[in-house]
Amino acid sequence: MFFCKCRQKSFTLIEIIIVITIIGILTASGVGAYQNLKYRYSFESNYQILLKYLNNARQYALTNTKIKDSTDNLVNANNFSVFLDKSNNQIFFKADNLNLDTISINSRYSFDFLEISDVDGSQNPLNTNSLTINFQPFKNGVAIQDASSGALSAIVIALKDKEVAAREKKIYINALAGVPVEIK
Repeated sequence: MFFCKCRQKSFTLIEIIIVITIIGILTASGVGAYQNLKYRYSFESNYQILLKYLNNARQYALTNTKIKDSTDNLVNANNFSVFLDKSNNQIFFKADNLNLDTISINSRYSFDFLEISDVDGSQNPLNTNSLTINFQPFKNGVAIQDASSGALSAIVIALKDKEVAAREKKIYINALAGVPVEIK
């Protein structure tokens, strides 16, 4: 009796199930890493925009950059400011009362304001929902004002990820110099 060895023309069911299982495991492990990367990028992007607003407001004030008013005429601005609205998670970049740009921070992130003590340099939470940092033309330094206590000599703005406690970045601004500095 002769047995004919026939060539197998397709995959068996068990082979297909094993391949699908392996693909599923590899895909599931990659999704978590992708989500983390996506949120890390989003956090860094929001932080860089905040830093850009502060640096641009300072630069525009020092160089007395002209802006277009409501009638499209170029005029000198008397004040460039960054307004942080904690309750709505928004940051506004303004010239006088004209809104130049706005960003809404992802609801996963929040920012806190920390007042710097003149005595020992400690950082104490500031109990306010908004903060305005005003840059005056041709002047070095800024006016830092919160809604409740008025003028401040120095402030730290902390951007935090609500779900990843270690993901936090801070910007220090002293009213005398007005230079936004990243703190590690």
